[in-house]
Formats: sequence, C-alpha cells, structure tokens
Amino acid sequence: MSPEEALKNLMEENESALLGFAGRMLRDASTAQDAVQMAFIKYNRQTYTGGEIRNPRAWLFKTVRNDCLNLLRAKKIKAEITIDDGGNFTAHHDRPDQGIMNHEKNQLLTAAINGLKPRAREILVLKLEHGKSYREIAEIMDLSVGNVGFILHSAVNELKNHITKELSI
Repeated sequence: MSPEEALKNLMEENESALLGFAGRMLRDASTAQDAVQMAFIKYNRQTYTGGEIRNPRAWLFKTVRNDCLNLLRAKKIKAEITIDDGGNFTAHHDRPDQGIMNHEKNQLLTAAINGLKPRAREILVLKLEHGKSYREIAEIMDLSVGNVGFILHSAVNELKNHITKELSI
C-alpha cells in the first residue's frame, strides 16, 4: 500500500471521531475541521520525513487535543468538553410515558457528566464515546495509565453518587 493510500485509509477510519472530539472541545464545527485537517497534515509530514508513529490513532487524538487547546488558549477560552442532551421525545416506545422518562434520565445523566471536572469529563468521553484504552488515553492526555484509571474510577463514582442523590429526592 502506498503512503497516500495509507493516509487516505487512516483519514477514513478516524476523521469522524476526531471531528466529534474536536467539535466538543471547540464548540465550532469549522474550527474543529481545521484542527483535524492540521493533525493529518502534521501526521503526513511526520511520517514523510521518516518519523515513526507507533499508534497513529492515539497520536492523531493527542495532536487534535493539543491543537484545540492551543486554539482555545489563543482565544482565552477555557477548554471543556460538554455532553449534549441526547434525549429524544420522538422515539417509539411501548408506553407513551416511556419516552418522557428516558428523556428525563438522559437529562439527569447529562447534567451529572457536565458536573464533572473537565479532565474527568474528557477521559470519560475518550473512554465511552471513542472506546479508547487506558493506555491510549494516557498517551493522548500526557498522563500515566494509573492516573487515567484513578480519574475514571473517581468520575464513575461521582456520577453514581450524583444520580443516586438526585433519584432519592
């Protein structure tokens, strides 16, 4: 496979996930596209000059993350990933009230996730939405694998406690 074909395959496999990740950080689709495009350009330059990248997917996520953070710093905006409310009132359910109950549960979970510290929320998104391993998350965020596990464990416990508290009211 030629280097051009390899890059094209890498783009096809990862572009959508990277755009979603960058879009959540930047909250601007156009700027997210620019960040992802720059990451692929940097990847191409790195591999073209003989640089070896062990894990291209993790490298791309880390590069997009760093570029997004730089863009946000330049605009003096605090970097935070938020979770959109995924509730859907139009979904079909056996019982009419089931859609409303599911929407309320989604809102509760969304609020709980958005209440996490930014780093914990970012790790949670990388793990749950993008299926990253602890090692990949550690590479992307410049953390140790143990630190990723600790932060993720703490975030899940915090979510559980928040939801339990809200449901008991």
